[in-house]
Amino acid sequence: MGKSAVVEVDQVLVAAGTEAEAAERKVTGFAKFNAPGGNPVELFYGTVLDHVPVHTRSRFVTGDMGFGHAIISAEDARTTFDFCVNVLGFIERNTMKSPGGTTWFMGCTRAITRWA
Repeated sequence: MGKSAVVEVDQVLVAAGTEAEAAERKVTGFAKFNAPGGNPVELFYGTVLDHVPVHTRSRFVTGDMGFGHAIISAEDARTTFDFCVNVLGFIERNTMKSPGGTTWFMGCTRAITRWA
């Protein structure tokens, strides 16, 4: 992987993970950054797969691609939602209003699951 590089993309600093960090995560390589609102994000490639579907207590089973949805909380939920949809490519699956604000349930497109 060489030297760790840092670039700025849409006002977000993106850094390459080190070889040691990649080895710890059992991936070939990855990029890391903080999304607006401060949530850490890592995008990786070359993972070691066991090809076993994930089974949750709710009986949700992932498809062949392994990743079904994400729920991300942040103080500035709208900015984080816009970033996840417009930059990362998530799609809105559902919305829930509560006294604390709005919760967006985001899903993956086939393009996102093919990044890794």
